[in-house]
Amino acid sequence: WCLLQQDLLPDAQTRLAEYLILYPDGRHAVMAQLQLGRIAAELGELERAEQQFAALATNRSDTARAQQAAYELGWVYARQDRLDDAIAQFSRFISDAPSSELSDDVAFYLGELFFNRRDYERAQRAFLNVASQYPSSPHAGAAAYWAAAAALRRGAHDECLAALSNYWPRIAGSTLALDALLLRGDCLAAVGEHVAAYRAYHAAAQQTTGSYVAAEARLRMGECLLATTNISAAISLYTELAEGRHALTRARALVGLGDARHAAGDPRGALSEWLRVLYDYRDFSAVAEQALARAARLYEELNEPDRAQQLYRLHGVTPAAAVTAVTSDSLPDK
Repeated sequence: WCLLQQDLLPDAQTRLAEYLILYPDGRHAVMAQLQLGRIAAELGELERAEQQFAALATNRSDTARAQQAAYELGWVYARQDRLDDAIAQFSRFISDAPSSELSDDVAFYLGELFFNRRDYERAQRAFLNVASQYPSSPHAGAAAYWAAAAALRRGAHDECLAALSNYWPRIAGSTLALDALLLRGDCLAAVGEHVAAYRAYHAAAQQTTGSYVAAEARLRMGECLLATTNISAAISLYTELAEGRHALTRARALVGLGDARHAAGDPRGALSEWLRVLYDYRDFSAVAEQALARAARLYEELNEPDRAQQLYRLHGVTPAAAVTAVTSDSLPDK
């Protein structure tokens, strides 16, 4: 144990293996086996870790450590990119040991595995299981948030809003409370409730001034203003954001400001904002692509195709790529 505390893992591994040879049924044999699995995992010896954990997971003489081994075996599978095996292992754990003190952890990580595989329906179910079955778990608030996020990814907007509403006290006590306000706004905006979405974003912005969440909330407030044709307010908000501290926020605000000017019937003003993004913030490739797509399309609408082609050449983008960007992020209607 002293070697472990000093982080001398290979030496500790040798000593623990020797202990098990000398005392296979010793008082500390099960713990030694568990530690050998952990050391192997830490050293990247995942096959050896798998063997240790798999053998210990079926040990009925020490239920607590057997459950710990079964839990860590799932993570070994995940690290080996054997995600089907990891999902099966975690699912089996929940079925076999629903009252284990590790069950909420396992259920939460099972949801994460589904979410990362974009299996949002099963992710939503797994996260809701944590929020409902383990209300005192430290994961309960985050699980409810991610259940709502999974519902939004599925296009199940009512289920997204229901998850946020039903479990709001738990979410509010988590580190994701402000993100949840953004998510509520996203769900509402997705169903055309732009006024209610604006309120949700405004609440997030008010609770954390000067942070990333506040900037993100205000950018989305601008989108709501555009959607409700409150163009002058959108121009005012985006102009303020375009003078902010963070370069990425400024770049995104300029794209929005261009959208607002275009919606106000000022195409040259819109072009000015988008071209500024291309020349001053080209390092932010995703935002620059949005600006390029908008500017090129507007040049086409203004019967100036040569300028559109010049933009494509200067920025090394094909018209087809620009069409894709416009399709995914269209200009607002005037």
